Amino acid sequence: MASAGCGPTSLAIIMDYITTWDKRYPRPQNACIAPNVTPSSTMDYASRYGRAADGNKKPSGTDGATMMKNIGVWWPGYQSEALPTGHNGVDQAADYLKAGEVLIFLLKNADTYKYDKKGHLVQHHWDGHFMVLIGVDPTGSGSKQVFLIADPSKAQTQFVSRKTLENHCQIWRVTRDPLFAAGNMSVQPNASLNP
Repeated sequence: MASAGCGPTSLAIIMDYITTWDKRYPRPQNACIAPNVTPSSTMDYASRYGRAADGNKKPSGTDGATMMKNIGVWWPGYQSEALPTGHNGVDQAADYLKAGEVLIFLLKNADTYKYDKKGHLVQHHWDGHFMVLIGVDPTGSGSKQVFLIADPSKAQTQFVSRKTLENHCQIWRVTRDPLFAAGNMSVQPNASLNP
């Protein structure tokens, strides 16, 4: 996890948000539909669905498509969809963010940034890194529009530009089936469904 855990950690942020805070999904009083989704639990999940290794069998990251398409196997009632890449996908992402959702994304060969305590721009380059989109500047427009991110790395960057998202990333949305959202069914990690 320390060297290549950004995928499971970003997924934990998404799942924790949906199961704990997202008001689009009402839950029974004093009950959480899928409690205790932590980086440890998403690491267990990603170890079966998405973890990649190099030629020496050392962890080398996470295959995003595999990790995201199998969410419903581990957490029944949940599903993900890959947004289109490019301008249309980022437009969709902005709309979801404005509606209160958070989204997971994989950035490849591009930069994110933050400002230090003195207000200086600090950029960080990523060969490949999972993060979470948590907001969008409502006043920005065009390629310089700014998106707010939760970066699970030590770099703790906070921003990414629309242009970077359009040209260097894949974004996924995680949702819950309406039957589960209504509190009609309980959701727990289902290890028995795993190979």
